[in-house]
Amino acid sequence: MFSNEAFAIYYLTGNSANWIPENYDPVKGQAEVRYKQRIGEMRSEIVEKSGALVIFNSITKHNVYAPIDELTAGLSRWMNGADGAIYHAP
Repeated sequence: MFSNEAFAIYYLTGNSANWIPENYDPVKGQAEVRYKQRIGEMRSEIVEKSGALVIFNSITKHNVYAPIDELTAGLSRWMNGADGAIYHAP
């Protein structure tokens, strides 16, 4: 499972989650060079392990993550709620 709020996933479910790959490193002030590779790895893992991508609407690091359409490309929306959405492999 991947999320922009991995700690919340653990708190709510007791299951660990991975953070969505970042396209910008705010500490270094530069673009993440392996970003596209890491997005591909995230998608592959979601497909191969029947995983999910959970995007909370409370996303606070807009400048760190890619646009939602890039993050969810190739995935299907499973649920859309007031707090966010869940995507999975088609």
